[in-house]
Amino acid sequence: MAIDAFPSRGEWLGHSNARGPQMNWAAVEALGTWATAFIAGGGLFFVRRQLKQVERTIRGDVHERLTAESIDILKFLATNPESYAYFYEGQSLTTDDPKRVFVLYAAEMTANYAEYVINSEW
Repeated sequence: MAIDAFPSRGEWLGHSNARGPQMNWAAVEALGTWATAFIAGGGLFFVRRQLKQVERTIRGDVHERLTAESIDILKFLATNPESYAYFYEGQSLTTDDPKRVFVLYAAEMTANYAEYVINSEW
């Protein structure tokens, strides 16, 4: 005599069909939805990570350019050591000063560099 107290394997899994187990499409659909959401979330994580890396690279490039420009300006000023007093000690520039043209060019270059630094987006 068989005991029917426990459901059969098919009945336990929700398969009451006599032909055998049937695919539970609602469960497959739900699983697919969760898998898609998980994969999309992972994709968003990696996209965000990549954007941060690009931002760091851009910042590094801008910093490198600004540093190179600053060194070039200092090299230009070093070609004429007498200009140091005009830029760092506050010496006044007269209209008949023989260094006037050089100092004005150097001041224009320094002002353009300062404008570039201010307008650069960090």
